Amino acid sequence: KYNIEKKKISIIPNFIQLENFKPNSNIEKVYEMIFIGRIEKQKNIETLIKVMIDLQLKILIIGNGRLNKYLERKFESLCRGSRWIKNVNNTKIPFYIHQSKFFILPSFYEGQPKSLLEAMACGIPIIGADSPGINQLITHKKNGILCDTDHDSIKTAILELDGDTEMQNKIIKNGIKYITHHVSPEKNIQKELDIYHKIIKSA
Repeated sequence: KYNIEKKKISIIPNFIQLENFKPNSNIEKVYEMIFIGRIEKQKNIETLIKVMIDLQLKILIIGNGRLNKYLERKFESLCRGSRWIKNVNNTKIPFYIHQSKFFILPSFYEGQPKSLLEAMACGIPIIGADSPGINQLITHKKNGILCDTDHDSIKTAILELDGDTEMQNKIIKNGIKYITHHVSPEKNIQKELDIYHKIIKSA
């Protein structure tokens, strides 16, 4: 947008507290899907809920926002056992992630979604929209599944991933590897130090 050379731009990603967000196979799966985020139009929640009703899947939605009252009516049609929690302390998020089989983020756009990174660190398969901010983190069929933002594409991605255990395991393995190499606090601190050193040298 501002015609700045790419080599002059450095990106430091959000970091994850890996001592809290890590795989845990001892927690029973309760939900097929989990969504974590603000309940806003940007997040494409209405389409997601329609897909969940269509597939009759149990989903846990964690979040609050301006669309609460509008979507609460649609939420009543979801599969029995689905749940909507408006506010959760971040320390409790890993427990809810581990209760879920898949994490999904169908947003039209994102910055750098920390909830996606946290789910990836917990070792559950990721489905994300092929949207700015998400497709920079997910490599399709490597550390997650990318889909379009429409109903049919989201539905197809869920069915494809749910029916392929080998792909699920591959995504989990590569997701944890991605987190370890890119978003640990130690890695981020080192990236920031490297930037300062470059600035000092060029001064």
